[in-house]
Amino acid sequence: MLKNITGVPLTFFDQNPSGQILNKFSTDMFMMNDLLQFFMLGFVNCWMTLIGNFIMIGILAPYMFIVVVIVVVSIAFIVRAIAPCTGEFRKLEILSKAPGYTLMN
Repeated sequence: MLKNITGVPLTFFDQNPSGQILNKFSTDMFMMNDLLQFFMLGFVNCWMTLIGNFIMIGILAPYMFIVVVIVVVSIAFIVRAIAPCTGEFRKLEILSKAPGYTLMN
């Protein structure tokens, strides 16, 4: 991230307020330092539970795989529809915080 920001032209710093740049750094660093470890633990836990559930369904009720496939495909479509919106919400959040950081600078 720092490598990318040091490679941009100086006009980038003239066009963007320092508060917005600082806000972007602080938000990204918070996510990397604090939230990543918890998300990874949850991710591994979720996958192990999911694999165990599939094994149990296969042993106890093999016909339920049809229902599971339908549900998984439905969830995949919903996630693909919602994913672009979450990126836009994050951009709006960063822009709304930028004026406060600019005033502090």
